[in-house]
Amino acid sequence: MFSLNAILIVGIASLLYLPNHINGVGSVNNGIEVIDLSALQDVNLPLVANGGSPCFEHHPIFWKFPSYFFPFFSEEYFEWIDLLESIDQANGQFVMLEVGAGLGRWAAYGGRVAKSRDISFWLGLVEGEPFRAEVGIDEEMRKNNISKSNYHIFKTGVGSVNKQTFFYVSRDEQTLENWYGQCILLDHDRVTQLLGRTYYGRPLVQTQYGYTAVQIEQQKFSEILNAINFSIIDLCDFDVQGSEFEVIQESINILNSRVKRLHIGTHSHEIEHSLRDLLKNNNWQLIRDYPFAQENETPYGKISFVDGVQTWVNKRFMNKFD
Repeated sequence: MFSLNAILIVGIASLLYLPNHINGVGSVNNGIEVIDLSALQDVNLPLVANGGSPCFEHHPIFWKFPSYFFPFFSEEYFEWIDLLESIDQANGQFVMLEVGAGLGRWAAYGGRVAKSRDISFWLGLVEGEPFRAEVGIDEEMRKNNISKSNYHIFKTGVGSVNKQTFFYVSRDEQTLENWYGQCILLDHDRVTQLLGRTYYGRPLVQTQYGYTAVQIEQQKFSEILNAINFSIIDLCDFDVQGSEFEVIQESINILNSRVKRLHIGTHSHEIEHSLRDLLKNNNWQLIRDYPFAQENETPYGKISFVDGVQTWVNKRFMNKFD
């Protein structure tokens, strides 16, 4: 048995690092330590993190895959758990929707992990920001060797009604390179002027709050779900910057009948409260609930959250959930 001294625990990282002298099995990919322990299957190796006392065991889902992921203990740790558990519980194929996809990072991770399990998969990505919808997601999928036949981009904003709306693309020093909070025009903001230039063929406008924005289509999430030809969706991963309650409320009947798990990034305490009422009343079970913009106690110690996290599983599909 390897002793705890055989493991080097890295400073501020809540990340398990295996030294290179253990058969060279450690590597880093997209900030995630990826460790193939196939050579160590018979070794009772402890899972520890955070570098001090107490140490915390990693979630057991990370042991269930050919390559073992030990992410930082952050709000994204729980997104990894939901992704991997959804793949583990998929029935022959893995179907995922990433709503507010950005570049589709989580969908790409899902495709790569499903491929490592030799599971067929399909990824739906909903994104309204023009560069990401038209160019960025395809580039991300190519980088991850995911075929176009395995994914579809819904190039639209998402909400409770179909309409044309405006979508923020930048503000002062905030750009696509350093800002991930792009969203649909806030109710209390308004367009003040045309800027006389375009962005991916769309006229740019200025808003009262100093953002630049473009006009896009917004589509009901229920219509997007109805356009998907798979009867069961294993995971819907939402990061829609404050629209999460209205999007889920509008589509709740279809979510009830077709979706097994929701991972929701939350953006206000009022939204979190509304989601708890809505989903509990619709026979969903709350698995994880960490409010936004605060430090929360977790099984892995105290973690600071920017977005909140709620994980819900559909009780109608509970036969495969622990």
